[in-house]
Amino acid sequence: MTVPTLTDWLREYTTKGAYPAVWFLPVACECGFERFRLARADGNVRRTCARCDAERYVSRSGSSGNWDEAVGAGEAVEEFACAECGAKQAYICMGFAELREARRPKRERRTASGRDLMVLRRCPL
Repeated sequence: MTVPTLTDWLREYTTKGAYPAVWFLPVACECGFERFRLARADGNVRRTCARCDAERYVSRSGSSGNWDEAVGAGEAVEEFACAECGAKQAYICMGFAELREARRPKRERRTASGRDLMVLRRCPL
């Protein structure tokens, strides 16, 4: 899937929510592949490259710390499967939405970045 097609689809998809994404970061593995198997544990997401099996974590820090903590506490690991076709792989993109508070003067903001992180996925079929 080409990056413009993915970001255009995600831009349209997020306009239905309270904070539409305005900036996108499509995710690719170091090997260059763009499809991943995904798993979630208590809101933490692990991505595994469908070509080389490299595991990374989708988070602000990119570390496995929150994942390890959730799994260690007994949180169930849910593997992604497309609800429509059952595909086990997906393209993923990190989307960022401007928070309303980002419009406030910097000294009055409660968050440093003024952006909210979203993990967006799309079935490869």
